Amino acid sequence: MTLVNKMGALFAERRPAHSLPQALYLDPAVHDFDIQAIFQRQWIQAGLEAEIPRAGDYLTHTIGTTSVVVLRNQDGEIGALFNTCRHRGAQICRGRHGHARRLVCPYHQWTYDLRGKLLQVARMPEDFDVKNHRLQKLRVETFCGMIFGTFSEETPPIETYVGPAMAPFIQRNLGRPLKVLGTHSQIIRNNWKLYAENLRDSYHATLLHTFYTSFKVNRLDMDGGVTLADKGWHHISFARHDRSPDPCPGSLARYAVTTRNLTHAAKRAYPQARFPPVTSGMADRPPSHLDHAVPGQPGQERHKLIPDHRQPGAIVDCRRPGRPFSINHAARAQRP
Repeated sequence: MTLVNKMGALFAERRPAHSLPQALYLDPAVHDFDIQAIFQRQWIQAGLEAEIPRAGDYLTHTIGTTSVVVLRNQDGEIGALFNTCRHRGAQICRGRHGHARRLVCPYHQWTYDLRGKLLQVARMPEDFDVKNHRLQKLRVETFCGMIFGTFSEETPPIETYVGPAMAPFIQRNLGRPLKVLGTHSQIIRNNWKLYAENLRDSYHATLLHTFYTSFKVNRLDMDGGVTLADKGWHHISFARHDRSPDPCPGSLARYAVTTRNLTHAAKRAYPQARFPPVTSGMADRPPSHLDHAVPGQPGQERHKLIPDHRQPGAIVDCRRPGRPFSINHAARAQRP
């Protein structure tokens, strides 16, 4: 039985409203198929423009199982290259972030410019042609300050890929210059499908993530759900103030015109891009909805967290005026 036939048989075993068969999470052959059929063919979020503001700035990322370096060249253009030397496959850039005028392999000192062109080698035959040994490139596009890369030339442009329904949500949160406040990484030792499924599981949101109810972003009795894009790839999970009738039932596009009724909308683009979830909850709701008294320690005053309208999506600790912090712990960047 071929792998494709095997996977088809496993999908056929799945019961409605149940998880996928265990082999689709654990079988190494299935994982290899996922890498080739999904991660090497779709757009993968690989960083933020704000992370590499200067020419020569770079960051490293892994797409599937391939190490890549995302950088800004001397002309200010953003590109991505395989992070492996064309000689013996040694990793060139090792840190998460860095700055370099040229990319130099630490093994045999092969030197490349910021576009991947091989500039210098040592002790090679006279007929060795450096033009045939440049670093391999990825296709790169940016959208709302985010950098996306793909190995495929057939994948549609990123805004088309995301689609006309989800794009307005992303632009609402990220459609202006971003400032990196800090980073936080979590390593989840499981198959990638489990995290993808978790992001579509709205059942756990207000039960597990208590900051939604603590800050009165959501209530347990609010209406909400998950809606999918036409192909079922991308999704928005949402909560809203009331149970008003949907203008276009079953359509992802309807939420682009009813965002003022939403308190929360978490967005994910297949297969791995996740976007900041707070949509209208902080920017549009009245200040009274955000006031939240926080008990202090014994002997200390109680204090309030109040909205900072200069920075939508942020609140200010009254004890430290002018020092906003994001209530979205999953966001990598905040609008300045």
